[in-house]
Amino acid sequence: MAIEEVKPEVDDNALLEEGSSAERMDSEFLAYLEESQNEFEGWLERVRDRRERSLSVLDEVMGDLERSQSSLNLLQGKEEKSGGQDKSYAFFQKSVSGDRL
Repeated sequence: MAIEEVKPEVDDNALLEEGSSAERMDSEFLAYLEESQNEFEGWLERVRDRRERSLSVLDEVMGDLERSQSSLNLLQGKEEKSGGQDKSYAFFQKSVSGDRL
């Protein structure tokens, strides 16, 4: 009985009545899927490119941070030896902390 109930719905399908075949609908759907896949792959490639650029910038920033930390450690060692804080260290300390002169 369930098959008999479904059959009239298929017969009343407007696309089939207009002469479109199931094969044509399938090819149109496959073309749509292919286009969607191409769009997605393009989007994914752009995301990967942005990720690579972000990682590159992050590597540069980490290198700068390590060099700054090394310089700070050297300057702190000089300060301990000299017993005071010189102007270059004060400038460096403000630039590292984000204060603008």
